Amino acid sequence: MSRKIQHIIVVGCGLHFRERYYSVLQQQADMRISMVIDLEAEEERIRHFFSDKSLTPEQYLFLPDQYRNDLTPEELDKLLCGRIYKKAIDAVIICTEPKAHKAYAIWAVRNNLHVFTDKPLTAFSSRQSSESLLQDFYDISGEIRNEQLNFVVSCERRAHTGYNYVRQFLSDLIRTYRVPITFIDIHFGGGMWNMPDELFYRENHPYKYGYGVMLHSGYHYIDLLFSLMSLNKILYPDMHASTLHALAISPADHLGMIDQAVYERCLHTDRFSEYFQPDNISRLHDFGETDVTLSGDFKSNGKRISHYCLQLMETSASNRGWHQLPENTYISNGRLRQESVIIHVGPLCSIHISSHSLSKQQSADKTEHFTIEIINNTNVTGHAGYIQLNRKDITDMYPEMPLNKGMNVAARQWQLQNFLQGGDAHSSLSSHREGIAFIDKVYRQLQTNMEYANAPNERIHV
Repeated sequence: MSRKIQHIIVVGCGLHFRERYYSVLQQQADMRISMVIDLEAEEERIRHFFSDKSLTPEQYLFLPDQYRNDLTPEELDKLLCGRIYKKAIDAVIICTEPKAHKAYAIWAVRNNLHVFTDKPLTAFSSRQSSESLLQDFYDISGEIRNEQLNFVVSCERRAHTGYNYVRQFLSDLIRTYRVPITFIDIHFGGGMWNMPDELFYRENHPYKYGYGVMLHSGYHYIDLLFSLMSLNKILYPDMHASTLHALAISPADHLGMIDQAVYERCLHTDRFSEYFQPDNISRLHDFGETDVTLSGDFKSNGKRISHYCLQLMETSASNRGWHQLPENTYISNGRLRQESVIIHVGPLCSIHISSHSLSKQQSADKTEHFTIEIINNTNVTGHAGYIQLNRKDITDMYPEMPLNKGMNVAARQWQLQNFLQGGDAHSSLSSHREGIAFIDKVYRQLQTNMEYANAPNERIHV
């Protein structure tokens, strides 16, 4: 564990930072925000946010829009020259657009600063450069010279109380009976109903740069797959992802499914007609995926150990009933999260996890929906045949997790708190290598238009 962090630079002061991270910083004794870096277009909004706050930046740096996606560490160094004393800074917190992450991350580690960054580690600016994700990982990690440097990629389900219970249960089962996880199914519904025009211009969770759900919220579930599968390394240390089948739905496909008549009938507007013209539909084929289904296996020494199915769907039930984009797209745009996870441990055990956001929005006490069901082979394990845990049961087991607090929010905040205290938040940069290699391979397969049934059976080299 490295030393406690007190002096920070914040890169990107958008809704995510303001809603989730600022309160954590405010609670830290002797915390100082040495600088906030953002775009000139955000200056008024950011200054207004800090106008009545007790913890405020010592200085601001607002950059022209040309630096939104196109910035190098060398350019950043020139922009900061004479404005800050680097040796007085402990860390950089990166909450900006993922396409800009790489420059800030490399600048930070070159200057021996700890890094806490939102997922994903990086993103690309066009489908033609979609093969850069794994190289970005190596470029950033290759700049780290100090082994004591802490680099955290925030990914909340690594610190999620409910999932941690499941990991411990599975770890104990695998160690005791020497049986691996044989199958995992993960389904995510994002409830993200983008209007046709938004597909073309959105900068927050964009599609126009060639990436979509896998580098939006879907990253959490890819990371969850690898986090759970890593438990098999108790038995098979060299286990790796192998065969991959991928089927993606593009925004062009999406508008074919949800056509112009739907918007006229459900939202009573015809203002999107131009976006259904052939020229615009053609452009959308190069945009990022709205939905993707991935399946494949994990092998060890050529032997298949486990397989999986991963469905990441931003096209799912939504509460959006308006066609104008609200100012707060983070929590006020009708998104409804659904997630379900099924895990089989051969003939010994099956675990079903279910969570969705609707009950929390509608229930009087704001209790979130999260259930764990465990079906056991009692004749072998001696465990109860059926175990069911709900959100209240989790609070009873872990009193530090209040019933009215969302476990995802708590996990995000704990990760930042742990980082500020010198920990790695269970989410070090190196631990994301396999997941990034996997996403890199999916995009390479999609880019070459390979039929998912004919995908090569190869190891993902990391």
